[in-house]
Amino acid sequence: MATTSTHDTFLSRSFEIGVEKRKVFVFDDLFESKTLSAIYDKFRSLPYRLTDYDRDDTRTIRHLVHDFDSEEIKTAEIKNTVLAVQELAEAQGIKVKTPANIYANFNLHGDHQFAHEDGDVWTTLVFINASWHEDWGGELLLYDGTFAQPTDRGIAYAISPSPGRIVIFDGKIKHRGGVPSKFCLEPRITLAIKFMK
Repeated sequence: MATTSTHDTFLSRSFEIGVEKRKVFVFDDLFESKTLSAIYDKFRSLPYRLTDYDRDDTRTIRHLVHDFDSEEIKTAEIKNTVLAVQELAEAQGIKVKTPANIYANFNLHGDHQFAHEDGDVWTTLVFINASWHEDWGGELLLYDGTFAQPTDRGIAYAISPSPGRIVIFDGKIKHRGGVPSKFCLEPRITLAIKFMK
């Protein structure tokens, strides 16, 4: 991972969504390409299981995930990434606590993701792929509105899965993970970290 004393160097953009002004931060260029390639190779070989689902009403449609156990969380890749995310968040005025959940998502063409909310957490997604083509799709979609609102104001932002990109956002934002297009022969892998507020 690259290091710098100025965390704003990595901040590509920040914005707010909806009347609630829920915050989103996008960071780029934290990982050197050689490091990211090694991390991608490791994440690609992890054992994934069909255990995750987006919402209670979609629990029969499962997604491939790898839940990191306490020993795996102590590895350098995970530990250093968590520390870097905490520093980036705090530099933007976000107070994050110990991670409540850390897991990897593994999405292939033909998978389906549903819009959902994560609750009262700060959600972090790290795009693990060492390379990504814009025609491969897989964008993270952030909605302007929540499930509690009577009207859906639609998609506010689509964030491309650029290699090594880190997105930190309010878990109360309705969102949907993108899946790769049929032109993509690689899995779309993200590291998800949920921090309690």
